[in-house]
Amino acid sequence: MPLFRFFTLKMKQIMKQLITTLIFIIGFAGIAKADTIDYWCVYYNNVKINNFNANSELFSGKPNEITLKIKDIKETDSLTIKYYRDWLCYGSNIMVKIENKCGNVITKGVGTESPNPIKVSVLDLLLKYETDAAKHFFAYYYEYCEYFKIERTLLFEIKLE
Repeated sequence: MPLFRFFTLKMKQIMKQLITTLIFIIGFAGIAKADTIDYWCVYYNNVKINNFNANSELFSGKPNEITLKIKDIKETDSLTIKYYRDWLCYGSNIMVKIENKCGNVITKGVGTESPNPIKVSVLDLLLKYETDAAKHFFAYYYEYCEYFKIERTLLFEIKLE
């Protein structure tokens, strides 16, 4: 009988540990989230001004937008975009194009492999504003890989004030 009692107590301890571990795992699984959504950071003259992701417009209810003050724009100003994803295609070519409402490319920046930064000139937007009075522009991301091509992704709208 004492040997049976020993095994019964040992089984109770093992069961308690097992139940505690299962509760911990289930509880942790409820708060753990897998992040497989693309996101991007935007810098103005190397100062971070905003973060966006594929759902930020959906959840915020407002468009992904950056406002630039016309009077503050200098000839050397630039926007830098770092685009992050959960997978990487080595040797891919990446590009950010800034277009007007008609889809005409105003300026673009090129690079290789996400998340390497891509710079685009802000002066080109100012020049377009001065010639056409265009105040709204759209930044699109493109990636070309040996195995696939990502269609253009709208990153954000640029508004000049």
